[in-house]
Amino acid sequence: MTNEEKSILIAKHLGKDPVYTCYKHSVISEERMQENKEFFNVCPWCNVVLTLEDCPDYFNDLNAAHEMEKALKWEQRKQFHSKLADISGFSYCEADTREETDLEWACHICHAEAKDRAEAFGLTLNLWMASQK
Repeated sequence: MTNEEKSILIAKHLGKDPVYTCYKHSVISEERMQENKEFFNVCPWCNVVLTLEDCPDYFNDLNAAHEMEKALKWEQRKQFHSKLADISGFSYCEADTREETDLEWACHICHAEAKDRAEAFGLTLNLWMASQK
């Protein structure tokens, strides 16, 4: 699954209605796009590359990723932060003191990239499975 497809799933979950547009043919329906899966981002009538509208780039835009995170319920945040720490490379070390571990964990959460935040968000809400990376 591509990051664009994942961004569409996130946008739909957040109540947005992402659509593909062609400058010649206006909006292309999702049903029409599914019929032409092999030409996913090309207009089925004129072969012009389509533009994805009303779908933030959650995997590259940190501001969009932060807005996305606001949709998490309080009880989902712990799972989200745990997944985000794993994805961004944090690992516990038994030799660390609790204080050092908490600080390192917090740094991984605070400095995580947009792509890691979007991935953790989708996994937390079961929008896709880890095997679909």
